[in-house]
Amino acid sequence: MNKFTIRNIKKSEINQVAALVAKGYEGDIFFKWVVDSDEERTSVTTKYYKEYLKAQGCISHVAIDHLGEIVGATVWLPHDVDPKLYEEINKVVENYACNFQAVADASHENEPKGIPFYQLVGFVVDEKLRGLGLGEKLLAHQLSKLDKIGIPTYLEASTPYHGKGVYGKFGYQMHGDIMKFTESALLYPLFRDAKKKVLKKQNEVTQENDVQKHSHDKSIKNTWLEEFVQKNKTPKSVIGKLTKTKPLMISLGEHGEYIEKVKEMNQNELDEFLKNLLFGHGATWAISGDREFRHALYRHSGEEFMAKNLTIHVGVDIIAPSGTEIFAPYDGEITHVVFEEDDGGYGWLIAMKVENFYLLFGHLGKKDLPKVGEKVKAGDKIGTIGDFHENGEWFHHLHFQAMSKEGIDENLIFEALFHKKDMERADRISPSVMPIIEKWK
Repeated sequence: MNKFTIRNIKKSEINQVAALVAKGYEGDIFFKWVVDSDEERTSVTTKYYKEYLKAQGCISHVAIDHLGEIVGATVWLPHDVDPKLYEEINKVVENYACNFQAVADASHENEPKGIPFYQLVGFVVDEKLRGLGLGEKLLAHQLSKLDKIGIPTYLEASTPYHGKGVYGKFGYQMHGDIMKFTESALLYPLFRDAKKKVLKKQNEVTQENDVQKHSHDKSIKNTWLEEFVQKNKTPKSVIGKLTKTKPLMISLGEHGEYIEKVKEMNQNELDEFLKNLLFGHGATWAISGDREFRHALYRHSGEEFMAKNLTIHVGVDIIAPSGTEIFAPYDGEITHVVFEEDDGGYGWLIAMKVENFYLLFGHLGKKDLPKVGEKVKAGDKIGTIGDFHENGEWFHHLHFQAMSKEGIDENLIFEALFHKKDMERADRISPSVMPIIEKWK
């Protein structure tokens, strides 16, 4: 029975997948040069791939057979991976650091310049299953996603390339000269352009939905919050240094540009899609969500909301990687630190009082949370964006919302979705936070 499922790697599988990839390269002539000890090759290469799999931005897919066993994997890295990754690799590979560093240096020299791309750094299929098309299925899984958003890919093959085989089938071509380390230790740099270019400039991204224009449209009146922002000092950025780059504006509402692509996705798939979308636009964060009609988006992940017709999203979603540090924009006091346990909820949520109103920060991780009653200054760290198991099982983002004392007194702290008939009340108790975002530094 040759039925296989392709899915994202789980954190708990990193060690297993690293060992699987290392075993696949155990007899590879190139890796025999990198780690010349037969006794140490697999253990050292496993440590090497563990660092890759833990790296920010790494995307890894695994193939699962009908028994639930992992029988294949791919490991992809973005072109702009943190250079500190290679410092960590050199530490764990110990005596073989010189060879690994030589490979990294040569790779950086040969890789494409001036464009975003993903590099395939690991690719393995169980030896007993080779020739059944599983490798093609693994590659196609990621390449099809990158094609949709116009991102090319790059890899360095350790066997001679003649335009055939699985890489030839997907259109890879030689990219520069063969990388020569010894007479037998060679790498063949290959490049594949995206098959369908759909990249658009940031100012061309559709921002409309069925309720009204996106939250940064001035047709949404911000009464008391706008007045506060105008009268007070410049707020600090909620996401710190990420603000140094311009955000990508993404609508996930009914008429958003990407809704047809994402409406059937689960949250893991949506998270990966958004990660790739940011990467393709050269952005590190995105803004989405205020007053968006999200009927399609919540069909699979918000059944309870759908049943009550609560499909208008109030508050801004700041899309950024899990672990992104979150900071207080103003001086204030922490009034709530709560965990909403159910899937589709907030996960960890904090509220801070700022003068006579409150700011809510949802989908956080458990790490570095403040305590109720704690006084914070503008710019103080108050948390991090949570991973799936702690953020309500949503794509990685911060839910950022303002709420009046009236809303807090009515225990609406968990209310971010409203029925269309309640929008006048929603605007009164929870106006858009875009005035804060537009002024923060």
